Amino acid sequence: MQKSKDEEYTIDLGQEWEVDLFRPGDADGVVKLLLSVYGKGYPIKTYIDPELLIRENATGRTISSVARTPRGDIVGHLALFCSTLYEGIPEGGAGVVHMNYRGGQGILTKLAVHSIQEGAKRFGVEVDR
Repeated sequence: MQKSKDEEYTIDLGQEWEVDLFRPGDADGVVKLLLSVYGKGYPIKTYIDPELLIRENATGRTISSVARTPRGDIVGHLALFCSTLYEGIPEGGAGVVHMNYRGGQGILTKLAVHSIQEGAKRFGVEVDR
């Protein structure tokens, strides 16, 4: 299946990146990344609607960690979110790494560690260590 222009997200190879909490300015990059990998059929609207993603992170219902280059390109994303009535233990999902940054760089692993550490420290997420 060929991707549409809306689903292309070109990022230069070889940029350095760092893992950080989501900022509102990351929303378009996260959306482009998710669409580039999963297409418009991705079923969770939070991650393909920039305004909704910003609102969900602002309220803490979603806690997104991103891998961001110095240019601001988003090369990875992972979120903690509550999918049950009990909000104490969110689950992780919407994990994705740009195709140019896969293969041994450990981006998704670092996003997972960051999510757990920051979720526990800043948002009171219950973590069983």
